[in-house]
Amino acid sequence: MSVEQCSALRYDCDSLDRRPSLPTSALIDCGSLSQLTVRRLDAHVMIIRSLTKEEVEVEPFQVWNAFVDLLSTENYGDLSSEQRPAHLVFWYESEVQNGGHFQYFENRGAEHLAATVEALGSVGATCQQELLREAGELWLSLTRSRVQTTEEFCDTALEDEFEAFDSRFHDCSPSVQECLEAHLERYQAFFVSVTCTRHLHR
Repeated sequence: MSVEQCSALRYDCDSLDRRPSLPTSALIDCGSLSQLTVRRLDAHVMIIRSLTKEEVEVEPFQVWNAFVDLLSTENYGDLSSEQRPAHLVFWYESEVQNGGHFQYFENRGAEHLAATVEALGSVGATCQQELLREAGELWLSLTRSRVQTTEEFCDTALEDEFEAFDSRFHDCSPSVQECLEAHLERYQAFFVSVTCTRHLHR
């Protein structure tokens, strides 16, 4: 990683908000949604995003944007067991795309590392799953102190400890984005409802 690349690192997920639209087969007819907006085994309401049928017909990509909004803004602990794998996979891709595996570990730590490795497999990202498993072993093999400043972050990132993993990440196929798109198409009811009229969901 060059100094220029390091100085250009971004720490948000804005670049993930503009995804291609999903095929129309991912959409749900209004008449089939009454039993899908609340689907959780405990006493809490599942947090989902809601769109109207009219909104989706005009701009189908809003389903993806709503999915990304949920994954990027809700806390892991507030999500259901059906939603958490996609949340972990989303943040893995976001961090690696913005600053490589070093940024992922520095920002996310290892608390959910094992769950993220498992989540990657559950969405079909088996190449990235093995990659993160190996990178995680390297991260955990050393005692590391928390980076305190941007300069310290850049100095450490320039050591390119995870450069080989970053290169392999971009060679993986299918991409994480493609896996998340397929996951959303299959499990949209757990993330985004499409209704005839607007309902208030978080």
